[in-house]
Amino acid sequence: MRRSVYQAALPLLGSVVVAGSAILSPRPSSAAVNFYTVNNFNTVGWNVIAGGYGGSGAGVLVDPDALGVTESFSGGNPGASNGGALQATLATPISTLGYKNISMTFDWDTVDDLEFDTFSFAASGDGYRLSSSQASPSVVTSAGQGNPPSGAFGSRTMTFSSSVNNSSISNLVIQMQANAVDETIILRNFRLFGDGNDSKIWLGTPEPTSSNQTTSTSFGFGRAIVGASVSTDITLNKNGVDATTYSRTATGDLSAPTSASGLALAGGTQSVVVPVSIATGTPGMKSGTIVFDNLATTSNGNSQGSNNGDATATITGEIVAHANGSLSPTDDLNTRIIDLGDFAAGSGNQAFSLMGILTNFAGIDPQAALDLDSILVLSGATGVISLTPTTLGNLLAGSSGDLGGMISTTTPGAFSATYTLNLSDEDLPGATAEALTLTLAADVITAVVPEPACIGAMLTAAAVMLRRRK
Repeated sequence: MRRSVYQAALPLLGSVVVAGSAILSPRPSSAAVNFYTVNNFNTVGWNVIAGGYGGSGAGVLVDPDALGVTESFSGGNPGASNGGALQATLATPISTLGYKNISMTFDWDTVDDLEFDTFSFAASGDGYRLSSSQASPSVVTSAGQGNPPSGAFGSRTMTFSSSVNNSSISNLVIQMQANAVDETIILRNFRLFGDGNDSKIWLGTPEPTSSNQTTSTSFGFGRAIVGASVSTDITLNKNGVDATTYSRTATGDLSAPTSASGLALAGGTQSVVVPVSIATGTPGMKSGTIVFDNLATTSNGNSQGSNNGDATATITGEIVAHANGSLSPTDDLNTRIIDLGDFAAGSGNQAFSLMGILTNFAGIDPQAALDLDSILVLSGATGVISLTPTTLGNLLAGSSGDLGGMISTTTPGAFSATYTLNLSDEDLPGATAEALTLTLAADVITAVVPEPACIGAMLTAAAVMLRRRK
């Protein structure tokens, strides 16, 4: 039995050897990505027709080794009247989403001496023909390939037009034939190549260079007070010729930005400033993260496109409650009257101290420290009762500070003076002011001088008392 065999199933050989005067089209560049391979055309997505030329040798499509398509012929005479042919027509479009500069290549091998002449299903000839209305040129044949001797193999490439970039290939026919007996053509590794997405996004330095390498940055805003506006800017870097989209996933105690997807980045090198704000509505330790993910579905190399690792920003800090000024260490008092007591007239200026009079009354933890910024005269006899101007800073929650002043005893009488204590939170974002009212009272009194008659009576009484004690 004589036969001609067509196969498309064997594994790709590890090297390329071309014998004699065979002329090969260049393979895709090393940067191109092999995103589609078919060895078995007798599969979903392709329509396969097998047949012979005239005579009695009609072809029968079989797959004896389960590796691909093999067409076997029997009977008849060799030559133009009894060759074999195999045609594979693309039935299901092949997606090229994410790829550009598309090309297709396949390998051939020979078992016996084989002529690669102009291909024609209607005439004698050994060879192949690739055709696609989406390629340029639209037809690639085996003409001019020479006559590879037994054991030689090579490859051929078809280049598609830009219309299939990031789209699909829908029109493609692969035809193979032999016109001699006991010849074998092995056609394998029909592969589509394209340049994948070369975009890269990252945070901080250095720029990532290895596949799926992640990058990160962090920002600590320190301490702020409830209700403050706390924000910073994060710079997202991007390079690569291709445009891309990315997602932004925000978690934790962030008020901005929100999570979003499908955010666009144009082609070329650029940077995007992302404002970031922390939630300050309640006191406590705060943290949040933002993860940036390149959504490109293809890659053109390490750390590019779909091989671009996530970029993560981490934000931390502490939110504290407002300080709470009080005129008592045990009660939350905003107004207080203190009686300083009696002072002898003419005794000069008398100092007084108000120990622990100003307190940062503890409330919600954590709490800002308290500052006394100034003391202002409000009303009354401030020339008699004077509160010493002073400032106090950084009174922690639950701690107290002292004030003092002077009483003038020049003029007898009952006196009072009222002062305003201007307070504020420690110097943090969101600090606010408050005021307390303190009234001080004092009596400046004159000593009583007894009359002469009264003095005698007092002496007599004293003598009597002395005698009784003996």
